[in-house]
Amino acid sequence: MSRTVNIAIVFIVGLAVAYLYNDYLVTTRQNELLQQKIQEQRDTLIEQERQRQQAMLEEQQSKAATTATTNNNNKETEKEAAQRAIDEELRSRYELNFAKVIDLNSTNFNRAIAENENVLVMFYAPWCARSIALLKELRAARKLYNNEQQQPVLIAKVNGQAQAELRDRLKIKSYPLLQLYRKQRPVLTHNGPTQPHALAAFLSTNTLAAMETIETKQQFDQLLLRSPHTIIGMFANKETPEYAAFQKVAQKISGKVQLALVGNQQLIDVLAQQPFLKDHSDVKQGVLIAIPQEGVYQFNDMGKTSSASAKSLYKWMAETQPAVMELTGSSLHRMTKNKAKPSALLFVNYSSETPYNVEQHGLPFSPSVAALHKVASKYRQSIQLFFIDKLGGSDSTQSINGGLVIVDLKKEAHYLYSQENELTVDTLKSFLDGFTHGKLSPVVASQTLAIKPAIPNTLQVVYDTFDQQVLKSNKHSLVYFNQPWCGFCKTMGLYIEKAAEQLKDTSVQVVDYDCSENTVPEVVLPIIDGYPYITLFVSGNSVPIPYTGDRSDQSIITFVKSHVTP
Repeated sequence: MSRTVNIAIVFIVGLAVAYLYNDYLVTTRQNELLQQKIQEQRDTLIEQERQRQQAMLEEQQSKAATTATTNNNNKETEKEAAQRAIDEELRSRYELNFAKVIDLNSTNFNRAIAENENVLVMFYAPWCARSIALLKELRAARKLYNNEQQQPVLIAKVNGQAQAELRDRLKIKSYPLLQLYRKQRPVLTHNGPTQPHALAAFLSTNTLAAMETIETKQQFDQLLLRSPHTIIGMFANKETPEYAAFQKVAQKISGKVQLALVGNQQLIDVLAQQPFLKDHSDVKQGVLIAIPQEGVYQFNDMGKTSSASAKSLYKWMAETQPAVMELTGSSLHRMTKNKAKPSALLFVNYSSETPYNVEQHGLPFSPSVAALHKVASKYRQSIQLFFIDKLGGSDSTQSINGGLVIVDLKKEAHYLYSQENELTVDTLKSFLDGFTHGKLSPVVASQTLAIKPAIPNTLQVVYDTFDQQVLKSNKHSLVYFNQPWCGFCKTMGLYIEKAAEQLKDTSVQVVDYDCSENTVPEVVLPIIDGYPYITLFVSGNSVPIPYTGDRSDQSIITFVKSHVTP
């Protein structure tokens, strides 16, 4: 029994030893594998670090190479930039010559404008006949304009056809075009007469100093002599809020009217003794508006009896404007915006006399313009007074055969002054009084009757025959008021022709009335608001019945049948 037990114990111990030995072997193998894995990881990390160090070295070398290249490139770029600057400076050079009309182009235009206080530029096309003619007038105007005694003006020309980039950039749409570029002021387009004396006067008027300083009484007198409209600030103390208000308004209107400043109290005291300041003998500060030719002198004492704010000062200035003005494309709105107020237009030959104040550039001051100025105060509230270039006006003004005309836009009528009478202050007053009292007869236009009507099966009626052939006719009259140049009239004319074909040999006559050649009859003048205009006159009745239907012959026929039996 005991031997058996011993054998069992030995067997068990052997198994345990075998198990432990086997576990030892396994553990040893695992440790070897673990050490191997650790070594592999260490080797991987070492290789990664080596690669990182190598990459950093290569990157540094690359940066060093790039820096060297960049430095070389920068040196080259600096050279190129310097050369480009030299090339640009050479290309942008222009001839600074006030004694001739210079040429400008796309590369030197901006520089010339930037470096000069005033530049008058003519945009032209070599194929344009008007451009060639204006260039001659421009050269003559340059000779008349005195750059030494007045603000220097550089006069230039730009070939718009050759300088397409500049033309498009400045949005030049037509030729010739004159534009005055003034530093720190809006570009001014010239729309007035182009005779040399007129152009020289345009430059004199629109290149005024922003603010002229008056030091002596003589300088003051000369200023009023050459400027038809002047605003003069009188401020010995420039630290006041009144002076600040004047400066604010002056900045707003600079370039539009002559501005001046008297800053010497002694000179202010001298000026206070002048007749136009007799009611302000104790002047300390204020603003004077002077329109000498019209005898208008208005003084604002800035705070004594009126408001000293910039807003009220500007409003006061706006209310005191010259009654006599030049009519140009830029000022045409003054004539047309107030149709209730008729306009008197005086036509002046700018080539033989100047309408601008006193004698200028060798031409005498126009006596007719002088007369207009003298009567201005009497009529400024009832009639707008203008002078205009007799030869350089629009086609419509050139067609008026007279030296003086009153245009009533509201009534679409005009009244001519008889050229048989010399235009003096007295005859001018008589003419204007005759108009205001309703004693003048308007000029009417009546076309010569054509042999063949423009529209088949219609009756051509003119102003002189309208009453007899329409208002007193024993037929009903469908009257077609039109303007041949009007595109809508051309279209409507086709339907009028078809309607006339259907109405022939009936009691309705279709009448063609050309308003471009004939004065509009008084009976329809208040109701015609555009062209074409169609109206029906029932026989024996002078009250027009307006047509408001579609543009079709059937609509016209339906309209006629709804009022009369053809």
